[in-house]
Amino acid sequence: CPYIKDSNYHFVNDQFINKMKDNSLLINTARGELVDLSAVLKGIESGKLAGVGMDVLEGESQYFFKDIQVKYYQILSSKNYLLIILES
Repeated sequence: CPYIKDSNYHFVNDQFINKMKDNSLLINTARGELVDLSAVLKGIESGKLAGVGMDVLEGESQYFFKDIQVKYYQILSSKNYLLIILES
């Protein structure tokens, strides 16, 4: 599904995830703007989602083709996920 500005921003949100079967896997290789990451994390923590695979994130374009020296990182984890947040 392509991202269309003002049409499907955060298409995968709390309402979308709540309609999924329990222990579903969410895979997003389309566009980061399609997924509300907060809703995904809630889905994982609640057990609604068994896991998530994404190779895109909202706002990722700020990191493309740049020499990023990471000054700070934060690791958030639970039994179901590992999220690494980098800030330069």
